[in-house]
Amino acid sequence: MDFVIEVLTHESGQWREIVHSRDRLPRTDDNRNPYAIELASLTSDRISRVIELDAKLRRDQAKLAQLSAGPQVYAASFNPEPAPTYVMRRGDAMQRGYEVAPSIPEFLGKMHLRPGATEMDRRVALARHLTNADHPLTARVIVNPVCQHHLGVGLVETTSDFGRMGTPPSHPELLDWLANQFVTDGWSLKKLHRQIVISDTYGQASSPRTEALAIDADSRLLWRFPPRRLEAEASRDCILRVSGKLNLTAGGPGFDFFNQRGGLLDYKPKETFDTAGWRRIVYAHKVRMISIDVFGAFDCPDAGEMKPSRTRSITSVQALGLFNSPSILRQAKFFAERLRAEAGDDAEEQIVLAFDLAFARPPTPDELRSVTLLATDHGLQQVCRAIFNTSEFAYIQ
Repeated sequence: MDFVIEVLTHESGQWREIVHSRDRLPRTDDNRNPYAIELASLTSDRISRVIELDAKLRRDQAKLAQLSAGPQVYAASFNPEPAPTYVMRRGDAMQRGYEVAPSIPEFLGKMHLRPGATEMDRRVALARHLTNADHPLTARVIVNPVCQHHLGVGLVETTSDFGRMGTPPSHPELLDWLANQFVTDGWSLKKLHRQIVISDTYGQASSPRTEALAIDADSRLLWRFPPRRLEAEASRDCILRVSGKLNLTAGGPGFDFFNQRGGLLDYKPKETFDTAGWRRIVYAHKVRMISIDVFGAFDCPDAGEMKPSRTRSITSVQALGLFNSPSILRQAKFFAERLRAEAGDDAEEQIVLAFDLAFARPPTPDELRSVTLLATDHGLQQVCRAIFNTSEFAYIQ
């Protein structure tokens, strides 16, 4: 297609051509057939050559854009001569006081840095100071949230505040011992987790005792294991595990809970998922300020802000979502199919296997009788649906 610009002259009343595409080379994004292009100054062979070069230029530009946006790393550059540091009067950057050498507050120790130390030397010295075996604060701050994860509350209840504004530790000697052992074990989190979960304290029963409740109702002295609900992520993965659909594929790209990535609006949650969406929730793509469909109601943070600990609520929205969500109903169907495949057609054998998978115990005679009757009257899928909604499945005891 030719492009022409003409103007109407007042003198003659005729249209006069001032621009025609045959007088200009085609744009690089022109993908017309060479035989459909006419250029006043070029033969058909040279026109074909121009189009060929334009196509090559487009390919090279696309390749350049691909390489430019390829693998990238975040890197830091250090200033060999960092600017001097001053004390600011009343913390005001506009009121510069006297100059100070690079260091840390005296009550936290000394780093013994020379005044002209480079920025890299300062960073290395701070890292070594924080991880020094004689510096207990770093190890305590790491150990405490691990205890919180396993015991429901940390030895220091204010996980993000170890200062005077926070609460004192319930077991200061235990916190110090765990921190020291953590450093002795080479700062190994795996050994720390193992040490806690094989301890007698972690293995205590959840049953309350009247005399102990009168003294320590919140079990801050760790005289029993306080029952608590599984966090949202663990509940979702447990449902997939019991139904037999948990995808244990490791690595690679994650999956989405919503219909899109990026943007600010129109995040519609998916109701059902395929195999890729049955991976562990650690592979889920997180969208800030947006909660996931069912498990967002279970105090699952939306990643919009940092929180040292989660709130624990019990609401009707949680029960309704877990009981009526299409994704949960689908997993109940898969759970029932698994029971039929592994236990056969005998209803009681199916119930025994269901209890073993979901609760790690056999049913009592009364439970076996009533649940078998439920399966007979309403189907095995409804049994599986009810199991997902039981307190025993949703709570750690």
